[in-house]
This record gives sequence, structure tokens and C-alpha cells, in this order.
Amino acid sequence: MDTLHTRRASGPPVWGSLFALAFVLTVSGLGAPAALAQALLPADAQRLYVFGDSLVDLGNVFIISRGTFPPSPPYFAGRLSNGPLWIEDLAARLNLPLQPSLEGGTGYAFGGATTGFKPSQPPPPGIPPGIPGVLTQVATFAEARPPVAPEDLFFVVAGSNDILLFGESDIDLLLDNVAAALSQLYAQGARTIVVTNLPPLSRTPLAGSDPQQVAALGVLTRTYNRKLGRRLQLLEQTQKC
Repeated sequence: MDTLHTRRASGPPVWGSLFALAFVLTVSGLGAPAALAQALLPADAQRLYVFGDSLVDLGNVFIISRGTFPPSPPYFAGRLSNGPLWIEDLAARLNLPLQPSLEGGTGYAFGGATTGFKPSQPPPPGIPPGIPGVLTQVATFAEARPPVAPEDLFFVVAGSNDILLFGESDIDLLLDNVAAALSQLYAQGARTIVVTNLPPLSRTPLAGSDPQQVAALGVLTRTYNRKLGRRLQLLEQTQKC
């Protein structure tokens, strides 16, 4: 019996970037990419696929903006950060290639992406329009029908932009989108998927200093993370073939 295996990654930001939404996480409480790499059995991994937002965008937004966003420098090499991303460190430790999907690679993430297809309202100033959400990223991946082996690793990193940039407070809607993306990946052959928790959104620059706003973001973050764990358990129970 072939079963979906999901892993939830969480942790506080370990350093802030030049962009408000791009910050690095320690993953799975392990504290460093090296520990996560060891836990994921790198000898078995063949490919690393990545879907999500600015935390894992290797340069897709930079490419579609024709090199104008984010301005690099001061941003690092088209990333929404001031250095290589944590997912790049992990890929290096796993000895796996990782490039933007728009350059033929396996990194499908776009900075500013939401969990769904794309938000109905315009993006905030500076972010190019038409950023594909995670569901669109997964659909693009499925249409391309790339090779997928059971040992391949899939990362899904999303949810922050729905709340911070577009004010979405319906956590169940966000989790429905994530669950739909995971089910689609499973249908394409994914069997090991790492899904990140939301970082503490109340501590980000976009949270501001208003006590009510900070408190509300804290509640939304905790609610999302708590419900995400249960949703992943349900998926592991139902996604079998």
C-alpha cells in the first residue's frame, strides 16, 4: 500500500531579510538545514520540488518582472532576501539541483504567492501582477508531467501572504487550498511532502505596532498551525492507493 507521508516544518525566523515577507525558518524544530537533510534520508532523494512564496522563490518573480523586482542589489540575486535561501542550503546538503521553474528547474515558488490560484484584488505596490498561487503552481507542475519518483521530496510553503498582504482571515479556506494542492501532488506521484507552519506573523514588519493587529495576527497564526496538523493527519489517512 502506497501512502502519503507529510512532514510539518515549523520554527521561528532566524534572520530577517531586506523584504518584509522573506525570512528564514528553522525547520521541523531541528534547527538547521543539516539536521533536516539528515532526517529526510538524502541518499534516497532524487529530486526536490518546491512550491510556495517568497520564502522559497529562487527567482521566478525576478524573471517575470524582467529583472526589475526585487531590485538586485540590494536584494540577493533575484531572491526576496539578502542571501541564499534556506531551501537552497538544504538542496546543497542533499546534493540535489534546484533552479527556478521558469529556467527549467523544479522551484515553482513565486514571491507574493497565496495558497489559492491568485487573489482577486490587486497586489500591493511593488509586487508584479498575476503572481500564480500555490494551486496554479501545482497545476503548472502537473501539466508539465515531470518525472516523479517515490523518493522525491516536495516542499509546500504558503499562507503568510493570504493573511498579511490580502487580509484573509478564513483559515479553513487557506487549508482547503493547501489540502487541494497536496492531493494534486499525490495524484502526480508525490509521496513525501514537507509542509511548513506559518511563522509568527505578528513579529513581521507588516504587522505594524498596533496592539490589536499584532494580537489578531498571533491568533490567526496559532489557529492555522493547529488546524494544519489535523488536516495533514486526515490527508495521510485518506490518501492511499
